[in-house]
Amino acid sequence: MATLQLLGEGASMEAGDALVSPSGAARLAMQKDGNLVVYVKDGDKERVTFATHNGDTLGVGGVAARAILCDESHNLITVQEDGTIM
Repeated sequence: MATLQLLGEGASMEAGDALVSPSGAARLAMQKDGNLVVYVKDGDKERVTFATHNGDTLGVGGVAARAILCDESHNLITVQEDGTIM
């Protein structure tokens, strides 16, 4: 599990990793269930402002992601457990 401040070209986020804004006010987390979630601080709590819902059968696609990759065009790419790009 890593906490990052930058996801550069060729870098990836694996389950349990998080990308945190310099101020600490926002966090992009790759959850262990395959869901990519944006959290924003709201006082002493965090609230979800975006989620892919890839980790459950009710979400978009219902397929758990293994990692998020940053390609040469700085696009974020979701990779399934079997290595297939979503």
